[in-house]
Amino acid sequence: MNNSYPKNLSMISKKLIGYSRQTLKLQPTSSTTVNPSDIVRVYLPMNTIVDLSSLVFFWMGSTSTSAGFCCFPKNADVSIIQKIDVEIGGKSLTLSCNSWNILANTILDLTLGYDKQNNRSILNGGAPVTALPTANVTNVQYATNNFIGPLASINYLNTYLTGSVLITFTLAPATILVTNATATYPSYQLTNIFFQ
Repeated sequence: MNNSYPKNLSMISKKLIGYSRQTLKLQPTSSTTVNPSDIVRVYLPMNTIVDLSSLVFFWMGSTSTSAGFCCFPKNADVSIIQKIDVEIGGKSLTLSCNSWNILANTILDLTLGYDKQNNRSILNGGAPVTALPTANVTNVQYATNNFIGPLASINYLNTYLTGSVLITFTLAPATILVTNATATYPSYQLTNIFFQ
């Protein structure tokens, strides 16, 4: 979480006893290693004002095939997530969009200039896919922080008032991978998953 807060909270925060700003590392409730179509769940910290605009999903990605090669698609950081659900106090806050990754890619393509797209690509493992892969991807670090939807529309969330907040990420199937002509049974695996 980011170490900043809006100016209108400044006066209130000065009155709080023991107020501090921290960056927290959040572990998923399930395994830190997942495969295509798996689910990753994370609880936000309790009794805290959480800056959702600074939420980042970190993961190491690797691809595999029986024959041939495959790699992650353009904008892998958002392409990997098929659906995002948010629950507050055990009640669903969102209507699931089963193609969140397509929506996110479309919005990024329409709103980001070439420089920003290039910067995102460099921060997430390399240049955009321009040719068929000649090797599988092995342990490339990615960071997803462009959460279009409810996570982007709420900047600050007081979990003291809301109770438990659970965010569920459903990963995309392996069909999102870019493959060469000889690739068979393409798949991917995410490891070292954590949130900050």
